[in-house]
Amino acid sequence: MRIRTWTVGELNRYINQLFKTDPLVQNLYLEGEISSVKIHGTGNIYFTIKDDIGKVNAIMFRSNVTDIELFQEGNQIVCQASVNLYEKEGNYNLIVKNISLKGKGILYLKFLELKETLKSEGLFDSKYKKELPLFPRRVGVITSETGAVIHDIINVSRNRFGKAEIILFPAKVQGDLAVQELMDGIDYFNQKNDVDAIILGRGGGAYEELAPFNDEKLARKIFDSQIPIISAVGHETDVTISDFVADKRASTPSMAAEILFPNIDTIYENLEQKCFELQHQYRTQFHGLDVLLRDYKEQLTRYTPGWKLQKERAKNNQYLQEMNYIFSEKMIKMYADLEKNKQQLLALNPLNVLERGYGLVKSKNRIISSTKEIKSQDMIEIQLKDGMIVAEVSEVHILHKQRDFEKK
Repeated sequence: MRIRTWTVGELNRYINQLFKTDPLVQNLYLEGEISSVKIHGTGNIYFTIKDDIGKVNAIMFRSNVTDIELFQEGNQIVCQASVNLYEKEGNYNLIVKNISLKGKGILYLKFLELKETLKSEGLFDSKYKKELPLFPRRVGVITSETGAVIHDIINVSRNRFGKAEIILFPAKVQGDLAVQELMDGIDYFNQKNDVDAIILGRGGGAYEELAPFNDEKLARKIFDSQIPIISAVGHETDVTISDFVADKRASTPSMAAEILFPNIDTIYENLEQKCFELQHQYRTQFHGLDVLLRDYKEQLTRYTPGWKLQKERAKNNQYLQEMNYIFSEKMIKMYADLEKNKQQLLALNPLNVLERGYGLVKSKNRIISSTKEIKSQDMIEIQLKDGMIVAEVSEVHILHKQRDFEKK
C-alpha cells in the first residue's frame, strides 16, 4: 500500500472544503461572550467569542454591521455565523452574519435572516403596496375576540367616521396555532371579497409573543392578498415581518383605525374649503372666459360682411376726400394757369394795341404786315379801335431802315 504525502497547504485546503460543504457549520447559531474587540480601518470588526470551556476568533464584515454598540467587552450575544478556515495560518474562525444580545437570542437572528430573504425577493417593495380605500364601507379585522383590539378599532371608527361596518374574524395572536388562524382569516376575507380593507393586529407583548407575526408563511399570505392589509401589532420600537410586507403599517390597532377611517369633521372642513376654492376658481375662470368671449366676438365682428362693408366705405370716404382735395388743388391751379394765360393772351391781343391809336391793316381777310404784301390800287381794310376804314392804295413807299438810320 502506497502512503500519500500531503503538503501543509493541501491539508488546510482540504479541511476548508470540508467546512464549506457541511451545512451544519455554514449556518449555525452560537452563543457566548464578546472579548478582544478590534475595529479595523476598513470597518471590519475582529473579536473573540468565548465561554467557560473555550473560545473562537470571529470577524464581522463592515457591510453586515448594524449596531457597533453590540461589540462591548463582556456582552453576552447570540450570532449567526459560518465556519471558515484561514488556510495560510491553519486557523479556523467564524464569519458572523448577524448578531444580537442574548436577551433576543435566536428568534431575533432568524427574524433578521427572514427579513433579508423576503426583502431580496421583493416582498417589501413599495410598487406592490395596494392603496387603502378612501371611504371604507366594510372592514375585516383579524385578531383575538377577547382582547381590546377589536373594541379599540370599533370605538375609533365610530368617533371618526361612523359609517363603516366592522367584521371580526377571531384568531389567536400568539402560540402554536396563531399563524394558521391568522392565515385562515386572510383567506376568508379574500374568498368572500366583501370588505374594502383588512386590519391584522394584536396588542403589545414580549418579543417572543410576537413570533407569529414574524412567520414566513404568514408574510407570504399577506403579500398574496388581493385586499389591502394594515399590520397593526401593538409595539412601538420593534417591527415585525408583517409590518414590512403589509400594504400599511400602524404602531397600534387604534392607529390603524385612524389611518383607515377618515375623520368626518375633517372631511366636512375639507369639503367647505374645496367648495370655496371651486367657487373662486369658477369666478376666476368665468371672468377669464367672459373676456375671451368678448375678444372672440370682436374678432368675429371683424369678419362679418357688414363690418367689412363699413371698413371699405370708410376707406372709400377717405379716398373720396383725398380725391376732392386733389381735384380742388388741381382746379385752383388750373384757374390760376388759365388766368395767367388769359393775361398773356390779352397782352398779345392785337386789338389791345388799337386802343393806343394803332390800326390793323387787312387785305383779302389777310393781315398785312409788310409793304411787300400790297401794291398800288389794292383794296385794304384798316381796323381801328372803334371801326373799320376801307380804302384803295394809291402808292406804296418802301422804308429802307438801314439807309434811313444812316441818314439820321
